[in-house]
Amino acid sequence: MPRPVRHSPGDLAPVFVDRSTAARLVQISVDTWDSWVRSGFVPRARVQHGGITRWHWPEVEAQLLAARQPGEIDPYMKGIADAAPRRSRHASR
Repeated sequence: MPRPVRHSPGDLAPVFVDRSTAARLVQISVDTWDSWVRSGFVPRARVQHGGITRWHWPEVEAQLLAARQPGEIDPYMKGIADAAPRRSRHASR
């Protein structure tokens, strides 16, 4: 019968992380992490109970991977721009 595999805590992928761990995982300061949360760049914490706040790490990873690259056009803003009527250069004022 095979022996069960034992994992050390460092071998397991994180599921729920606190803010300092989240910041460390993306190699930023805790202040920058807080700014990213406020701006919506990363999702809000999923667990808030008493003094415990935790982020669901797979959700954070997915949102970071889906983030637009610099120079990419936001499709929502492009749709607004395309729908807005354009004034002709020669329109009378």
